[in-house]
Amino acid sequence: MSDEEQQGLDKELSYRYHKSFIQLEFANYKKNGDRRHLANICREVPFFDEPEVGEEIARLLTLDRALPKLKKIVGTERAVEEARLKHYWEARKGRAADQAVFQSIAHQLGWTGYEVEKRVEMRLRRMGLIKNKK
Repeated sequence: MSDEEQQGLDKELSYRYHKSFIQLEFANYKKNGDRRHLANICREVPFFDEPEVGEEIARLLTLDRALPKLKKIVGTERAVEEARLKHYWEARKGRAADQAVFQSIAHQLGWTGYEVEKRVEMRLRRMGLIKNKK
């Protein structure tokens, strides 16, 4: 896969993720009227490559100190992350060496650190998307 094709794929995956994220957060906002859902959208979606704009809008939306705590939906963040991980794996597997694919997925998820490729690989194994080595 050429760099241009990879960039095109990355943009498409990013678009799909942001679209799903916005739909979910806006649906939650419509359910309970909590402005923090709108603030989450502002923080997540780039405003013409100016992240400070989204942060400032989110800050203004959440100035009210009396906002009640949001109910934590157990495992939601992990489920979303695993769905993204699976989506990126399915879109990329077999297109390059596994290590390059793992590195690309880690970058897409915003994961950094030592041996981040191994972290992606182990997570995919635990999810059953990669067969364990014999």
